[in-house]
Amino acid sequence: MILNAILCVWNEEDIIYSTVKHAFAQGCSNVYIIDNGSSDKTVVEAKMAGAKHFTTFRSAYFDEIQKIAHLNNAVESLNTSCSDETVWWLYIDADEFPSILTSITIIDFLKKIESDCRAIHGYLYDHIPTHEPYMAHGIHPADCMPICNKTGIYKIPLLRYDKGKERIFSMGGAHSFSASDKIKVLHDILYIHHFQYRKPESTRARLAMLAQKRPDGTSRLDWMDDDAKKMRGKPRSVYHNRLEQLEKTYSENRFRHLVTDSLPYDYGKLVRWYDPLSSFWSGDAAMEEKSVTLHIWQATHLFFMAQYELALCGFHDAYAKTQDHESKEHLMLRMARCFLAMSDVEACVNALKALVKTASPTVRTAAMQLMEKALSS
Repeated sequence: MILNAILCVWNEEDIIYSTVKHAFAQGCSNVYIIDNGSSDKTVVEAKMAGAKHFTTFRSAYFDEIQKIAHLNNAVESLNTSCSDETVWWLYIDADEFPSILTSITIIDFLKKIESDCRAIHGYLYDHIPTHEPYMAHGIHPADCMPICNKTGIYKIPLLRYDKGKERIFSMGGAHSFSASDKIKVLHDILYIHHFQYRKPESTRARLAMLAQKRPDGTSRLDWMDDDAKKMRGKPRSVYHNRLEQLEKTYSENRFRHLVTDSLPYDYGKLVRWYDPLSSFWSGDAAMEEKSVTLHIWQATHLFFMAQYELALCGFHDAYAKTQDHESKEHLMLRMARCFLAMSDVEACVNALKALVKTASPTVRTAAMQLMEKALSS
């Protein structure tokens, strides 16, 4: 039994390297990409990470039906030439990083389940851009954007193909599948970490390329817009809304999420292909100067890695550098949380007492709740 991954990509050079590396870290033997005529370095970045470029097709539109056909045809061809009796295929988008409870690789999980299970289901977890750098080349994007919300959107991206058994067809962006046989599905197993928002400039540029009108009056989203109207009764596809809401997404409640008590997944056990406590500090991940946002990013990472003393230092450095009063309030609240995580209740309560006297109503409420938690611990 082996696990392969396959992606259809279009102008994903900012994230595809990490996507491919993540797939290999999850136990994939091969990662194949089908390129939809990218005009950037998507194919180059994917191959640098170890992916195999299966084919390129060009289309005037973002055409889901054509995309699905290319993916299923590629999988059929590759299965035919494969000597393994059983092949699991992972169908993912370039901004998706699936995990099995973040503590075991996908391949190790698949080896333990019954052979009659041929499909694995999971929900998307949308990650939120709260502070710079948002994205760094070659690292898991969750290390830049740890905060996320579980959505009601599910996918079935893992399908099992056995020689001699009925073929399964992935459908609709891996949200469903088609098979003549009754297929056993394991439900709510995957955490599909979703990063539709990356660095503002690259995210904006890609969405603009999707939505902008061409000289002939058409756009790449025309097919998706028509589908949204006919199938969902909506005036246009979601990508227009993302483009319109982009500035608000990056600027709204920037520090609010820093007071999050916990995450819906085990951040420290995310499957990575590098040392999470050292490698991401250098290279593209670092900024030229120790800015407030860099301190916040590093401290947030350390907090969720349970390195509370180091996180406290990072939040304190950010506090010392920022001139924004609201930011100082949120950072002080986060420092209090570090104290509590270190079981230093006295220091936590003293920090919160000072904060309650001067903070805004929202922060004051959070501080009082945290003080109650500290005193009852």
